[in-house]
Amino acid sequence: MGRLDGIGEALGALLALLGLSPSPFVLAMAGLLVALAALPFFLKVERQRKLRKLVAAAAEAPAADRAAARQAALAAASSPVHWIVLAEEAHRRRVPKLAQAALAGLRATGRRRTDVRRLERRIEKRVPTTAEGEAAAIERLLEAGLWEEAERRLSNALQQFPRSESLADLAEQHASAGGSTDSTG
Repeated sequence: MGRLDGIGEALGALLALLGLSPSPFVLAMAGLLVALAALPFFLKVERQRKLRKLVAAAAEAPAADRAAARQAALAAASSPVHWIVLAEEAHRRRVPKLAQAALAGLRATGRRRTDVRRLERRIEKRVPTTAEGEAAAIERLLEAGLWEEAERRLSNALQQFPRSESLADLAEQHASAGGSTDSTG
């Protein structure tokens, strides 16, 4: 109570400085009004904390109980913000099925489109839609030593962008290095 006494004394001194001397009843009512005004914020934070706990439970659940834990987490979401919290937390805790289901729930609301796009890029790892973007992604795979994945992606990219010079050059470099990718698929 020591800290609250100090706050009370500071408020009393401030009110005295302003020339006001409200009764304790008025001060109690003002405190109650401030608490009521802050209640929606506290409820929102508490609901998000509950959702995060449900995702944590789903992440740590034994294999037999994971589906039920995921369903419990999904059932607790009732607004776009809840779906966003679920998707972000599930992605952070590496629960991909829950993250994708939460993203689908967010899409179904038809709202928060920028969040949907951001989460799609993060969760679904959307691939680049240009030939140059594909070439850059394939080069990163090659630098990381993921030859088979790079070869598969290069083959798909050559089918999607058959006239791309950057992909043709990359395929030529790959073939000269001993790869087997060709543009015919």
